Amino acid sequence: MVYEVLATLWEAPATDNEVARAVQDRLGIPCSRNVADHHLRILRTCGYVTPRNIGGSVSYALTESGSTLLAWYAESIEKMETA
Repeated sequence: MVYEVLATLWEAPATDNEVARAVQDRLGIPCSRNVADHHLRILRTCGYVTPRNIGGSVSYALTESGSTLLAWYAESIEKMETA
């Protein structure tokens, strides 16, 4: 699910609700706001995402290291699919 959260934020900063909906759409399984918030907190603690106040609500954006992690995940997935 980390990949899906990062991929969502690659597109644009998003709130925890927006991340939950996007992950649900990507995976086709339910994803609650609490689950999205949990992943966002871990990614924030590790420095992969940063909160921003956009229009009065908290949105999350990828940091440079978050973009690097997303690229690493994408490359790993591609290698597994072509193996």
